[in-house]
Amino acid sequence: MAHPEAGLVSGKDSSGAPASTRGLLPLLFTGNAAMYAVYVGVPMVLLPLQIERIDRRRF
Repeated sequence: MAHPEAGLVSGKDSSGAPASTRGLLPLLFTGNAAMYAVYVGVPMVLLPLQIERIDRRRF
């Protein structure tokens, strides 16, 4: 006799990860990468501009 739930979809892929996690991880990675780029990029642009303005005021 077959198990009654044998034909049901379990919500997991072949790797064993839940289907919702498979879709969520790329989204979280994209958001994390964008925030990191802003975190690194803003000081890289703003700091030299601020130093340049300070140097102009001194001389």
